[in-house]
Amino acid sequence: MKSLRDVRSILVFAAILVGVITTLVACGDGGADLPLHGYAPYQPSGDGVPPAGANAGAGSSVPAEVLYRGLETDFIAKCGGPNGGCHVSATTFAFAPKFLAGPDSYKSIKGYQGIVVADPSASIIVLKKAHEGGTIYAGGDPDSGTSFGKRVEAWLAQESVELLAIKPPTTDPFSVTVGGTNDVDLSKLATGVTGVHLTFSAKMVGTSLEITNIALVTAAGSGVHLQHPIFYRVPATKPNPADPDIADPQDTFSNTDITVAGAATTSMPIPFAIFSGFGPWAKTDKLRIEATKLESGTVAQASVEAACLNPTNFQNMVVPSLTGGGNSVPLNCLNCHDTGGSGSGALNLSGLGATKDYSAACSAVLNKVDVGTPANSKIIHMVDGTLSHGGGSVTNAAAWQNDWKGFITGGTIF
Repeated sequence: MKSLRDVRSILVFAAILVGVITTLVACGDGGADLPLHGYAPYQPSGDGVPPAGANAGAGSSVPAEVLYRGLETDFIAKCGGPNGGCHVSATTFAFAPKFLAGPDSYKSIKGYQGIVVADPSASIIVLKKAHEGGTIYAGGDPDSGTSFGKRVEAWLAQESVELLAIKPPTTDPFSVTVGGTNDVDLSKLATGVTGVHLTFSAKMVGTSLEITNIALVTAAGSGVHLQHPIFYRVPATKPNPADPDIADPQDTFSNTDITVAGAATTSMPIPFAIFSGFGPWAKTDKLRIEATKLESGTVAQASVEAACLNPTNFQNMVVPSLTGGGNSVPLNCLNCHDTGGSGSGALNLSGLGATKDYSAACSAVLNKVDVGTPANSKIIHMVDGTLSHGGGSVTNAAAWQNDWKGFITGGTIF
């Protein structure tokens, strides 16, 4: 899950979108009369599906689901591929993500990570580069409000409006003790969960705030499940008082999902973060924390930190692709992801540096790998140009994708 973004910027984005997004494509030819695969078209009981040319835009009174249902048949025709073999069932294209799977494609596409997001310009559908079938504007005027691409834009914009309207629970803003220990009460993030604290040490690295020794502290008899905490910078002063707080742009803890016992102090899976993306940290700035989930839990439910199956194979086969070798050079992840690097909080590859701890590095990479569906792995899409990445993209995206699908498939490394 990604952190919430500036509402105003989303609304402006939706209002001024022009035909510059030409990157989504279908896996097949997407015939206009291609039937839905595994489910029937949605039939609303109230307002009805808007006409094919409807472009409600941001802030529309038309719900996002209704906008999508007006697109559903075309979406499956264009992106499902012949007989649904692409993004419905992936029977023709084995690596195609099944974001239109039945029995309800809306539930599938909403549940697929990275499609419906707070910033529609960051949707992986928008960022997807051309592949087998063309673009979302194929065969039509990209500037036309009736084109498939524009209708997709309108739907995503309305989804972002509805997503941003959801106010998740948050801690109170708190001051940060630089050079000392900090203790944050997380009880406001959940109902019926008390005595849960997050502790950490803080220091400055240049003008950026770094927190280390991050641990979850629980009360006696109360185990806790924590998922995806998000840190926000609360500036002491804002150019516009209505401006939102600044979410951690690295989304450092996006993969955090742990359950801990009561009466325990447990180190977080990622025990430190450098908030370089916050901009220069001022002494009067504060932090606050949101989380996707904080609830009671038992140790039996605890997520086991994934372990690398074969560190030796990782060293011999994978490390070259992360440090400047392989088919997709130049790329040296240690420039950002080594100890103290700007990206070390999101992916800690210090085991490839001086320590030569390949097991630790492999386990860190495993958190960015989708073993069940290798083509969906974040480690692939962060650098092949699909997703935004501060370190840029590889020069040979196809080689990178093929290499990593091979690394992940078969269970010989991960």
